[in-house]
Amino acid sequence: MTRPGTVATTAEHHTKPLKRGEPDAIAQSNLRQWRDQIHDRDHEFTLYDESAILNDDLITMLTTAGPLSEDQVSLLLKNKWTFWDQYHVELARHVVGLHITFTPLPKKSGRK
Repeated sequence: MTRPGTVATTAEHHTKPLKRGEPDAIAQSNLRQWRDQIHDRDHEFTLYDESAILNDDLITMLTTAGPLSEDQVSLLLKNKWTFWDQYHVELARHVVGLHITFTPLPKKSGRK
């Protein structure tokens, strides 16, 4: 039972933010190949290039947190990716199948 004036909480509201590290260059290359294939398959005669399908900023976002689940891919992209409705299932499955390595960011040297 929810008290008046309060909002029921869900797991989505309590999702821990993903820790960011260095991008995985191999996974980035793999995602660029994926977007190239999608462009060639479904957008061959359009005026935009492959980066319109999945831009480099989104690729970086997907490759800096280590291995991702389909739910994590959804949380990262759902409101940020133009082609979400068309390709989210295909991309999420692709990302889950990648072996994304998490490499922590270098520690900042403390200067005094």
